[in-house]
Amino acid sequence: MAGFVEQITIAATPHVLPVQVKRVQVLAGQGPRGDRNFASEPVERKGKDLTLIEVEGLEAIKAEAGIELSHEESRRNVLTRGVRLNDLVGQRFLVGDVEC
Repeated sequence: MAGFVEQITIAATPHVLPVQVKRVQVLAGQGPRGDRNFASEPVERKGKDLTLIEVEGLEAIKAEAGIELSHEESRRNVLTRGVRLNDLVGQRFLVGDVEC
């Protein structure tokens, strides 16, 4: 399944919107370096190391409910295009060089 990353964001603290970055180092069991959820030591915390959202999902919310939600407001790290993320649940896949 081919898709691509449209945007990457991280938030240093819980009470500010994430900011766009060109790239980020992601460590297994720790998450994106510089993000509010980054763990100083690897820990078991499924689903919290790296979060993704489809641009098509944000577009559907706007079209169907009239609610405009930005990638930053979604508070997800990676905005994808052209890939159905629900189809990847329970699967191993790559986002750049990061195995999810």
